[in-house]
Amino acid sequence: KVVVVWEEMDAEDINIHGALYDGTSWLAIELPDHEMGISNSVQQCEWPNVVAIDENNFFVAWEQNLADGRKEIYLKKITFVGPNAVEP
Repeated sequence: KVVVVWEEMDAEDINIHGALYDGTSWLAIELPDHEMGISNSVQQCEWPNVVAIDENNFFVAWEQNLADGRKEIYLKKITFVGPNAVEP
């Protein structure tokens, strides 16, 4: 399996999106209740990185600009259960 993440402009701002290649096809990483990608933010998100723990679990990290001008680093664990992505 291969996981990729990227920055993408959506309806709100730049958010982090991703996909998993399962050996046959690409599956978008769509988390429940996340309309704006993995980061699901109304603030600009950039510089995504991904680290695989095993074939079904991985972490995505990114930098997010806050409304007051500060920046923070965010980390989210994502697990694939069959073809579905979930946040454990």
